[in-house]
Amino acid sequence: MCGVHHSVIQDISSDWASERLKPRGKKIDTVLLDQGIDVDSLYIPSSETKRDHYPYPDYVCMAILEYYAFDASQANNATALRNYRLLARQTLREFIFRSVGIDPRNPVSGAWKCFQERIILNDKIPAGFFSVFREMVDITVPLINAGFELGPKTVPDISVGTRWANHWKRNNLSKKYGEIQKHPHVYPDWFPQSKAGKVPANIYPEEALGEFRRWLREDYVPKGFKDYLADKVQQKVIENAKAIEVLENLQRPELPNKKN
Repeated sequence: MCGVHHSVIQDISSDWASERLKPRGKKIDTVLLDQGIDVDSLYIPSSETKRDHYPYPDYVCMAILEYYAFDASQANNATALRNYRLLARQTLREFIFRSVGIDPRNPVSGAWKCFQERIILNDKIPAGFFSVFREMVDITVPLINAGFELGPKTVPDISVGTRWANHWKRNNLSKKYGEIQKHPHVYPDWFPQSKAGKVPANIYPEEALGEFRRWLREDYVPKGFKDYLADKVQQKVIENAKAIEVLENLQRPELPNKKN
């Protein structure tokens, strides 16, 4: 993990009392002390501990890794630096998830929590109108079940809303169904978008609901949604196999031919 032979780490820990007074040990000790950790031994003493088996706590592992990633004088720190970055990303992801009440081991439950919270916050659409966000459940649910991490950077209703608004304007649907109205849309307080407060969003006459659903099924899913998922695959938000599965699950069966 650190790019050095394990015997080097053992040498540091086996004589920590004197090692911590040397330049290398001082650096590692400083990292630990900055966290309020003062240890007499780097590994956990155990009656089962053998000479070649040293159980190290996580904070010691990270302190040693940080030293070899940034402070050691060895010719090549690439291994230590790569592993430090990998662990930092994982730790940051876990911190972000937990800060909003999501279990990082089960992001699907977190996506459901996000979706539920947004539904509750935007549950008062005026009678006679519909919102894109509420009416695209047929897309949102398969996405969540496929492991899509719904959150501030993954808001598929923006993609749907933009394309539907363009379709509406291009086909002059206000003349057919009535004028679009604005209604405040609210984001959860842990979304950066929430800083803007209530955002005016389009709501549409419910007479156009059938046309919206048909457009969503026949136009957006095979074209716009396919492009949206391709972008998210590139961003590693969803696996390609899962994206294909979602698209397949969105295919609606036809009614069987009725017999006369």
